[in-house]
Amino acid sequence: MLSILNHLKKFDWLLMAAVFILCAISLLTLRGIDLGGGSNHFWRQLIFLLISLGGMVIVSFLEARVLKDKPAVLVGLYFFVVLVLVGVLLSGSKIRGSISWFSVGSLNFEPVELAKLAV
Repeated sequence: MLSILNHLKKFDWLLMAAVFILCAISLLTLRGIDLGGGSNHFWRQLIFLLISLGGMVIVSFLEARVLKDKPAVLVGLYFFVVLVLVGVLLSGSKIRGSISWFSVGSLNFEPVELAKLAV
């Protein structure tokens, strides 16, 4: 419990406020667009936003020292991403003229976003 309180004291609240404000503006913009058309972009964005903010909080608890002390984790992540990128070449979906996406139901995932994190 004490470590959580220490983490909250060191947490970058200004960054979190900026992220929250930008997310709120984007949701308000989508809501304004969705009022006339009846599409579900607002609700999809809200769900992905909540998942992303949860991930951001979880990642903020990770210590950078752990990754520095154990480079095998980073090397493993790197090779995993390379395999995923090769996989998209072999079985990816063509969306907007490029084969760089995995399609799972109505969800499309671009593995290069994962590669940005690994690099």
